[in-house]
Amino acid sequence: MKKKFLIFLSFALLFNTFIFAQGEEASKKRKLFLVGYSTPGEAIEKEIGPAFFKKWAAEHSGEEIEFQFSWGGSSTQARNVISGLDADVVYLSLWSDVNSIEKSGLITHDWNASGHGIVSKSVVVFRVEPGNPLNLKDWPDLLKRGVKVLTPNPQTSGGARWNVLALYGAILKNGGSPEDAEKALRALYRNVVTFAENARASIQDFERGVGNVAITYENEALLLRKYGKSIEFVTPSSTIYVENPAAVVDAYADKHGMKDVAQAFVEFLRLAQAQRILSEWGFRSIDKNIEKEYASRYPEVSSAFDIEFLGGWPKVDKEFFGPGSLWEKIVRTERKE
Repeated sequence: MKKKFLIFLSFALLFNTFIFAQGEEASKKRKLFLVGYSTPGEAIEKEIGPAFFKKWAAEHSGEEIEFQFSWGGSSTQARNVISGLDADVVYLSLWSDVNSIEKSGLITHDWNASGHGIVSKSVVVFRVEPGNPLNLKDWPDLLKRGVKVLTPNPQTSGGARWNVLALYGAILKNGGSPEDAEKALRALYRNVVTFAENARASIQDFERGVGNVAITYENEALLLRKYGKSIEFVTPSSTIYVENPAAVVDAYADKHGMKDVAQAFVEFLRLAQAQRILSEWGFRSIDKNIEKEYASRYPEVSSAFDIEFLGGWPKVDKEFFGPGSLWEKIVRTERKE
């Protein structure tokens, strides 16, 4: 009897150990915190995140990854991360926003080696009212007196900075001088009726009936069409390629023990599977083969340019958006005129 009891007790202890081990294994679900600008949020949450989860589990004996997200204006999100929002990965609108995180010491690797920090592209376009009653087709049309324009705030939104640079560069691309480009920016500033915090909020204002035209991303317009909305947008004759970076935030990823997952996720964003998903959600691909697949959806813009046309981000940040910059001067003086 005593022997049977000991056998039963041994079996019970083994059984409890197995249950405990299962519970311990279940508690090993790892959490990846992604902080991003507002625009790619739905694509990430609905398709790219689940696709990465499936791939990771298949390659790591079923290990589960749980995502946490924070979306907002790109520059605001960068400042939040620097102030302690402990993102493992950032996916932002501007090179300069990721660069500011790097300069703070939180990113310690060369996140943009050979330009590979960029994971998606778009172009700046105009969202117009049904039927385009004001016949707004190009930048000069937005500068006419009385046209009510919406664009986000360049102090909080990466999208807004792209919009400013799109107009400035278009004037130069068409033979104008820097003085002509500044005059154009001033005219645009006078026509803006509200500066929203981010690109998504600006479009929401437009859909509530504010303004005649919203300067936005092509991918924002295509996303709304994906959801079945009948919307109209115009691609100006000259516009800028919007290039969006992603990076591992080393200090936080190391702190959370998530460096391997974070690195794998950023790499996944560049793979064909993720690039196709992004293309379905309105983004232009960085993969030349995927770009060819979607050529009919994303027509070539003959007079498009990239940030290098304006001298690159370090130069642009200083001259356009830093202390004493062109945009700061316009904000300070235009309302007084």
